[in-house]
Formats: sequence, C-alpha cells, structure tokens
Amino acid sequence: MNDGKYTSFQKNSLEKNVNIKHVTKKYICYEPSFKLHAVHTYLKGKKPNQIFEDNDFDLNIIGFEQPERCLTRWKKTFIRFGEEGLLKERRGKFTRSKKDIVETSEEKLCDAEEVIRLLRVKNRYLREQLNLTLSN
Repeated sequence: MNDGKYTSFQKNSLEKNVNIKHVTKKYICYEPSFKLHAVHTYLKGKKPNQIFEDNDFDLNIIGFEQPERCLTRWKKTFIRFGEEGLLKERRGKFTRSKKDIVETSEEKLCDAEEVIRLLRVKNRYLREQLNLTLSN
C-alpha cells in the first residue's frame, strides 16, 4: 500500500493505465473521462474499489482507501458543477472565473451579518463622536 510517496517503479506501472494523465511522487492525476465514468458508475451503485479494479488500477499501489476518497471528491464536484466540473480542470490559481464561484445562501447570510456588525460599530463610534462634540 502507498505511504504517500510513489516509487519510480510504481509511477511507471501506474502511468501505463489509460485512465491516468500523469503521476508525481505524491499524486495521481486522473483522466477527466475516467472521473466522469467513475462518478456515473458510482451513482448507479457500484462500490469505489470495484470501479477502480474494473479499470485496471492496482489497489496495492494506490491504496484501498483512495477510490473512496476520489469518488467522494468527484461526486461533490459533479453535484456542484455537473459534467463540466469533472471534464475541466478546476484547480489552480487561474482556472476559476468569477461566474464559476457560486455563493450559497448561507454564505450570503454570513456576509450580510458581518456588514451589519460593521455598520453597528461605525454607528456607535459616530454617536460617541457626536456626543463628545456636543458636550464640549
């Protein structure tokens, strides 16, 4: 099982799989088409390890918990952004546009509450300044 670092032999073995874009010492970059196929298969009820085994992954190399972690992450992306979210690289500084960032109503509420708190503090400060000016 993988301890977080892939050996050269493991990297070479993994890169032979058509479902892998590339492998670094720490990470596997999966093909977008595989991610989409895996999520569709997962949503139909197939177990993550079985999906990976059916697509020629050696779980002894990648780890038996890796398929579950990947599919959990990919499923969230699929639910939030649809197929395009899995087919398009979303990581990195310049990959997300402003229209891709979707604020939830809870985030909007938190932002509004923060603005209200800030305005209350400013109002209190202005009242205190006004009272000081009137008392002099």
